[in-house]
Amino acid sequence: MELLSEGRILEIYLLVTTAPFLYQDKPLVLLILEDISELMELKRILPICARCKSIRNDKEYWQSLECYMKHHLDLDFSHSICPKCARELYPEYFKK
Repeated sequence: MELLSEGRILEIYLLVTTAPFLYQDKPLVLLILEDISELMELKRILPICARCKSIRNDKEYWQSLECYMKHHLDLDFSHSICPKCARELYPEYFKK
């Protein structure tokens, strides 16, 4: 569902349930809207290895970050080494 708030459109997720009941001999239905947006956000969190950065998919299989992104978002990567890692990997080239 989209919610308009202060000129911005926010996407929210609602769990909709109904409960029939009688009130003064009239059949009515109670409509319950429960905001589950936070739960849906948690579903989007990726389990990632703190060391090698592999991603655990829904089938409990670990795959490289690059493979995961390629499969789910059709992204390709080019690789390089950042300056910090270059200094750690090749300290002899950075001696003063």
